[in-house]
Amino acid sequence: MRTGVVLILAVSLIAPNTLGALPSGVAQPPPKTIRHVWTGPPPNDLDDTWAVSPDGSTLAYRDEQSHLALYDFRTHQKRQLPDDLPTYQSRTRMVWSPNGTRLAYNRNKANDLIEIRIASIDGSAPRIVTESRGYMAPIAWSPSSERLLVVIEQITIDEIAWVAMASGERRSIKRVDGAHRNEWHPKAVLSPDGRQFAFARGNSDNGNRDVFVANADGTLEVRVVEHPSDDYPLAWSADGRLLFATNRTGQIDLWALPLDARIPKGIAQRVHRNLGLVRPLGLTRSGALYYSVNLSMTDVFTVAFDASSGRVAGIPTPVAQRFAGNNSAPDLSPDGQQIVYQIGLPGTGLDLVLQSLQGGGQRVIHPKMQQFSRPRFDPLEAAVVVHGTSVEGIDGIFRVDQETGEAAVLVASPPSDLANPSWTRDGRTLFFERDDRAVWLLDRATKQTTEVYAFPEPAPNFTSAPTADGRKLAIVHDRSLYVVDAGRRTGRAILRVNEPERLHDFPGSLSWMPDGQTIIFGKTLGDKRGLWRIRDDGTGLDPIGVEAEKKNIYFLRVSLDGRRMAFVIGDYDIRPLEVWVMENFLQ
Repeated sequence: MRTGVVLILAVSLIAPNTLGALPSGVAQPPPKTIRHVWTGPPPNDLDDTWAVSPDGSTLAYRDEQSHLALYDFRTHQKRQLPDDLPTYQSRTRMVWSPNGTRLAYNRNKANDLIEIRIASIDGSAPRIVTESRGYMAPIAWSPSSERLLVVIEQITIDEIAWVAMASGERRSIKRVDGAHRNEWHPKAVLSPDGRQFAFARGNSDNGNRDVFVANADGTLEVRVVEHPSDDYPLAWSADGRLLFATNRTGQIDLWALPLDARIPKGIAQRVHRNLGLVRPLGLTRSGALYYSVNLSMTDVFTVAFDASSGRVAGIPTPVAQRFAGNNSAPDLSPDGQQIVYQIGLPGTGLDLVLQSLQGGGQRVIHPKMQQFSRPRFDPLEAAVVVHGTSVEGIDGIFRVDQETGEAAVLVASPPSDLANPSWTRDGRTLFFERDDRAVWLLDRATKQTTEVYAFPEPAPNFTSAPTADGRKLAIVHDRSLYVVDAGRRTGRAILRVNEPERLHDFPGSLSWMPDGQTIIFGKTLGDKRGLWRIRDDGTGLDPIGVEAEKKNIYFLRVSLDGRRMAFVIGDYDIRPLEVWVMENFLQ
């Protein structure tokens, strides 16, 4: 064995340019290319996933009017399919049939019902195949198009199931505990012959994932990628190679593992460096990988505030010493000495940064969670509160220890989505939002939760902010700004905007001044976004001197002494997605 290694090294040193070269006269394989093919609209929801047809000619997506739409890469023409999705719908996923004539997608209904529908590209009316209470989405069609692989989220478990196209009968084949809720990658990947599927399962110690393959009926599960890094499947090529993403080199790379059914028949090889956090849109029959990227920037800023004039005093200053363009969701400590913010795109925090506002250093904390957002200081403990998903797959509101990163659940979300936690100044009451339509509170002493105020329907821009004493709430819902008496559970609209004005589309642009009588909120007119103030009786409407063009201003925070503000300026939710294709990378 030792002699063989020496010979290989010797040959490599003697003839590095000829080792593995093709014989004379044999055509060289085409070079790997990566090219931009389209710039689409901003996503209606940050976790929408579009889909490219099997021949790579057409993109299915959700357009600006929330319609299902098709874009032809060859003719550069767009057309809408005869179905529109609710504007408040999140995590729309689309999957093409093998012959490229039909599209499976999920659609929200009333009462938390989700339908799986089938649309034909000929423009005929869509057909409902099945429905489920709670989130459900299509994964892949069987090669015969007689069945559809779907995922149903059930609290801490992702249920993988087959749905019969003719009858709508659903048969569960695999339950994956502790699965990630990040919709930027498939929940499972079906092999080209439909006989196996690959999926990821998280490690309870660190939340990183390994890749598994099981038969199409869920039997004979095998771990095919085992590594301390985070690994998850992206696609399965026609020649039997499983494509997966991994961060084992310190960046997210694309690797390929040759498989014979469920058995690796070679070692995994890296096929592309620094793929990044992309959204796979489909692997075509010819082996071209389509994906979308978002090149947006989000940054935390602070600025001094002059309470006497009701306007900012000075120019906003960026906070992050590192991670520029990739930080958001700040909060100011009760004593005004520190700021906390998250690293990662809005809604998908990776790490927390605790940073001194007095010129000191910073400390990075890795919460032991799958994902999180909107950290808020705890007034009573060395902790922050966030909403997100635990390593075990529990969604809800969590306390994260500032020293260890350990996460403890305060409120679990099933069957609802919880967001935007905020403590009162005394730390006795935690307010949070539910289902983009209601505000609830948690009593710290009794651990009891109570609904404070609710609207009949959700709104995409729903956001709330309590006064420091918790007696009042400011709530943005659709086109109106409300003030709610938290004790009496009564509310009234103090401002309504009409087209072309809008209240900020992105939740989080709302805060009270320390006087408990003045609200700071975000308003939009065309491409301009700005921060305004208004008194709780509806008077005193004025801009405060913060404005941005073609960017949003959100995650607004005001210090308890009213002398400093923190907020995020970014274009993540308004910058168009770019679609790219990687070709000839599997030669």
